[in-house]
Parts: sequence; structure tokens; C-alpha cells
Amino acid sequence: MTNVSNPVAQLLNTGNLVVRDADADDGISYAWQGFDYPTDTMLAGMKVGVDFVTGLNRTLRDPSPSPYYYMIEVRGDPEMVLCEQSKKVWRSGPWNGLRFSGIPATLTFTGFNFSFINNEQEITYSFNTISSVLSKLTVNQSGALQRSLWVEDSGMWNVIWYVPMDQCDDMRGRPCGSFAACNPNNSPICDCIQGFTPKSPSKWLYREDTDGCVRKTKLDCKNGTDGFHVISNTKLADTSNASVYKNLSLVECKTKCLSDCSCTTYAPADVRSVASGCIIWTSELTDIRVFTNDSYEQDLYVRLAAIDLAMQESNNSFHDRSNQGLSSWNDQLELSRKNDLELLLFDFGTIVSATENFSADNKLGQGGFGPVYKGMLGDGQEIAVKRLAKRSVQGLVEFKNEVVLIAKLQHRNLVRLLGGYMSPEYAMDGIFSQKSDVFSFGVLVLEIITGKRNTGVYLVAAHTNLLDHAWNSWKEGNSLQIVDESIGYSYPMNEVMSCIKVGLLCVQNHPEDRPFMPSVLVMLSGDSALLPYPKEPGFAMKSVPHRMDSVSSKLNSSSTYDMSVTSQYEPR
Repeated sequence: MTNVSNPVAQLLNTGNLVVRDADADDGISYAWQGFDYPTDTMLAGMKVGVDFVTGLNRTLRDPSPSPYYYMIEVRGDPEMVLCEQSKKVWRSGPWNGLRFSGIPATLTFTGFNFSFINNEQEITYSFNTISSVLSKLTVNQSGALQRSLWVEDSGMWNVIWYVPMDQCDDMRGRPCGSFAACNPNNSPICDCIQGFTPKSPSKWLYREDTDGCVRKTKLDCKNGTDGFHVISNTKLADTSNASVYKNLSLVECKTKCLSDCSCTTYAPADVRSVASGCIIWTSELTDIRVFTNDSYEQDLYVRLAAIDLAMQESNNSFHDRSNQGLSSWNDQLELSRKNDLELLLFDFGTIVSATENFSADNKLGQGGFGPVYKGMLGDGQEIAVKRLAKRSVQGLVEFKNEVVLIAKLQHRNLVRLLGGYMSPEYAMDGIFSQKSDVFSFGVLVLEIITGKRNTGVYLVAAHTNLLDHAWNSWKEGNSLQIVDESIGYSYPMNEVMSCIKVGLLCVQNHPEDRPFMPSVLVMLSGDSALLPYPKEPGFAMKSVPHRMDSVSSKLNSSSTYDMSVTSQYEPR
């Protein structure tokens, strides 16, 4: 503490306890402040991190004996880490100019300003809120880091975000190992990145995947034939052993990596500009996570041998093959009578015609492997077409497995599943997670409020289902018009508004945007004004022309498109 002649202690409105000189003219020069010595809680205006001038290292830790603490890892490219003694439990990924690469939720928090300073004087993180919002970040004794909002009406703190949130978050279990990407919405959650294969195939088969993956082909640094495979929408790999070059452009970074035989990967340090520096890894990549939302842009460039890049291009060219070109693909799928899958085979020209050359207007959504398009065959049958994305971390084998899985789900000895409460990721990818249940709950909430099933909106011909109707009413500020007319006006409007908003948050298209069920229960009892703004729900799409005049919920059993808007089963 700085010596002062006339010390005064003062508790500021921010919660900061300060000691200052009463005779000081500015009244803001502090000899000591509590914000420099946090315990388990971080408030708006407080900094976490290292001050190289004063030597302070502000860390969140429970004052009682606890092994958990939250701090900034300053090695490599700095990032926030939650630790249990000397082991990392969770890390944020490095700051990419807009957010921490591993916290996409940062972009959805309304009423917050986040700041990350990285210079010679300090490496610190802080946040501020609008005046009407009270928020705190806390490390609890169970080893979770959670952000809460104060709800005035209930007099309670409402948890709106926490980590570790799932298996991909928790570094203690090392769920995937080196050179593998983790996606909690997939099953299994781990997948070797392009150009790599499981180090222990037998263990990987039983999902004991902590050994990670190894290269299929050694790099060829001597002849300069190596290239790079791009993985999009990632939480960057652990950066504690990476190097940051602030003055290199992305092109210069690529050149530098190729000239260094030990370089395995590079990535932009700031996604706002290709000239704002880069990160280079010369060791194994660990703790990579893939997000499915394209708005969370963060690319990772993984160095591969030429033959593995050529294999990737071959995989991508699958989409442009003719029927003859598909014969080898069909052989690989082994879709023969002996497997009793009974699948029709279509030539590429038929698919192009059905989807109007994969028109953007026909795009239904984006899955883990790639986009899904609606289409119509020559006989009028509606279909859904999945196209393997060029930047997918998965390859032909994984795509083949999905095709076989879907085929078996449509086996003649099973009932035919026509669908409203299937989540988008399950309907389009066969991926099921706890966020799929959240989607179903959201549909149920909206059905209760409206008194209508999600099979169709009877009075609004411009919308194909309830989610579409509720979403558009919300955007237009007319949410209460969807309330069941039989209720009249005998309901508390603020509670109904809160339920509608929570319902829409639950049915958002991307699983990672949806809240977890414990958070949903808290949301339902809180103030809707403090809830995040929902994004477009899954299956919120315009109906096809020949069905827009339908005002009944009659099922069309020949329509694959009905999978998203019906809730019955048809035996076959």
C-alpha cells in the first residue's frame, strides 16, 4: 500500500473497497483497492490477470481451502484457464480480437462489454455492463466457473453460463487426445482431423480415445510439397507452447510455417484482419473443439503431406461426379442385397436437378458433415439431400457410416418415423445430445402457449409450422398474438412473454446456442428482459408452394420434408 498522510476507506458503488488520501485532489487515486485482491468473485470493472508494472497477479480463488482457481495463462498466446491445483480443468482459447475462441457465447451476451489487454504493461481480462445489469463471475467449490445475473424481482442470482459445460470442455479427462477434434453434438464426440488416424484403433473403437491420433503420412519438409487443411469454426488448440508473431500477415505466416520443419499448424491471431499477426504451433495439437455455427469464425490451418491433401480433394470432388463416377463410391458403401438395405441409387445429375443445382433458396440447414437441401424428384416426391462440406473434418468413411445408419433406420422391419419434436441436428445428422431434449421441451412450451401442435399453423398460411410462426411474431414484436385465444386475456403478460422467449431459446437451430435444462428452469422464474435474444429456430422455413394453401394437419406420408413438421408415426 502506498503511504498516505490522511487515509480514508470508501466502498464504491461498484463493490470496490478503496483506501485513498482524503486530501487528494482527483479523488480517484487509490493507495489500495480490493479489486486488486479478488477472492472467488469477479465484478464489473475488476481485472483478472497480470500487471507487470506492480507485479500483481489477480486470480479468482475461493478463500476457503479449495483446489480450484481462475487465472490468465501468459505463456504462448494468453488465454483464461480454470485449474485444479496444477492441472487445467478448462481453458477459454486465445482472444481473437472479438472473443475468446473457445467461448462463442461471448457474442450472445447482451448488455456486456468485454476487454482483453495484452501488452508490455499488462495481460488482463475485464468486463463491464450497462447500468441496469448486475453480473458476477464466480469460481465455486465444485470446480465450476459461472456467470450470473441479479434478478431484482426474485432477489436471486440467475446463472446464465458456466464451464466446464460438457465433455469437450473438461481437460482433465482429455477426451480426444492429440490431433483430434471434439464435438459434443456428435456420437462419438471425438474424431481424428483430416490426414490423421487413431493411434490405438482398438481403443478408439471402444471410445477410449485419449491416445489421440497420428499422421497417416509423414511431412515432406525437404521437397516443400506439404500444404494445409483448413478446419473452420474451431476453439484453437492449446496455445501454451505456441508462438505468436504479431507483425506477420496470414500469408507470411504460411510461408514461415512451411520453412520450419517442426511447424505443424498456424492460425490468425486476430480474425478481424489477415494482417494482424498469427499463431504457430510446433508441437502436438490438443484440446481442439469444433462448433457448428458459421458465425463463430475461427480457422485453423493444419499442415498435411501432399498425398493426404490430394485425398481430401478427391473426397470433395465426390460431389461433382457423374453416375459412372459414383460406382466406386457405391462399392465402398457396400449397399448390396446381402446387407438388405434396399436403397435406391441416384446419379448426380438427378440430384442437381432436384435441388436446382443446390440453390441457396433450397438450403434447409447446416449439419456436422455439411449443408442439407430440400429437393423434388421428377415424380413429385420431396427429398432431403445432404452434401459433404469441403471443410468438414470428417471424410468419406464417416460420411459412409452416416449413410448406412440412416439407411438402417429406414429398414422395412421398423416403423417409419415421420417426425416437429426431433431437433435439427438429429433429423439431419442422426446426432442426439442433451440439447436435443432441450429442443423438444421448447416445442412443448410453445405448443402449450398457443394451443396448437407443431404440425401446422392453421390460420397463417405463410408459415409452415409453429416454430416459424412464433419466431416471426417475436421478430415483429407481436409475440402475444400467438397465445391461445381460448385463454382470453386472463394471464400475466410478463410471464407469458418470458415463457415464449424461453421456448424460442430452447429451439434455436444450433445446439450450443440452447441453454441447458437447469438454466431453463431458472429462466422461467426470472425476468425476460435479462434473457439473451433468441436466434432463428430449427425448421423455421417457408412451406413449399403446393402445400401453402393447406389449413389442415393431414400428413403426407410420401414426403421426406414432413419429418420436420409432424409428430406421429406411421407403421409400415
